[in-house]
Amino acid sequence: MLHVHLRYARAILSDDAVAPARYADLMNQDLTRWPWARARAELAYGSWLRRQRRDAESVGVLGSALAAFDHIGATVWADRAQAEMTAALAGRPARGNHFSPHAGP
Repeated sequence: MLHVHLRYARAILSDDAVAPARYADLMNQDLTRWPWARARAELAYGSWLRRQRRDAESVGVLGSALAAFDHIGATVWADRAQAEMTAALAGRPARGNHFSPHAGP
């Protein structure tokens, strides 16, 4: 699990030039045993995609994160995923645009 958290940190803290490779490394991990970690990674990646104006790509990733957060009862995180997905579908910044993928609820 430590390696998963390190990959997550590397991805969200990287600049846009290396972020795609770091997110690919994170998303290619088998996180089926850790649904919260997987959903958090998807939320961070989907949010990054949206900030890169890759809204169409972000919707599927954010939808997966939202479903996982709903399933495990992580309502604050589900609300964040919903806000990001709503913004991606509308093609505009999320309300307030103060989301930090590594901030806790």
